[in-house]
Amino acid sequence: MTMDDWANIIRDTNRTLDISWAGWPIVTFMVISGVVMLNLVIAVLCEALNNLSEEKKKEKEQEQEKERDEEEKGLDPDDEQVYDVQGTLYSKNDIVNKFELAELARVSMSVIIVQKLLNLQFFYKKFLALSSVR
Repeated sequence: MTMDDWANIIRDTNRTLDISWAGWPIVTFMVISGVVMLNLVIAVLCEALNNLSEEKKKEKEQEQEKERDEEEKGLDPDDEQVYDVQGTLYSKNDIVNKFELAELARVSMSVIIVQKLLNLQFFYKKFLALSSVR
């Protein structure tokens, strides 16, 4: 089946049996084995190509499903789309809006903290003023 050294096997068979046609069964076996192996290789290649085409079909279906989801949500198809870890779809505008809200929350927290510090400073000054009066 490996087609290695088959000529020596035929020569040895012809010498041992002293029959001229003794090599024909070996040659027939070699040809059939070669055809079977070639058929196996072709079958593996066809299966791989078939799987590849099925994967491409699945990818196209997923892309079409995403487009339908975007259309249902009313998202702009030209707007950049991003998926988070859970698979939720966000547009670039959504992310910018969330960032702006987070930044606004951070700034408002900073303002509240400054106000609290100013109040503490005011009360501290009053406390010092009252304690120095006594």
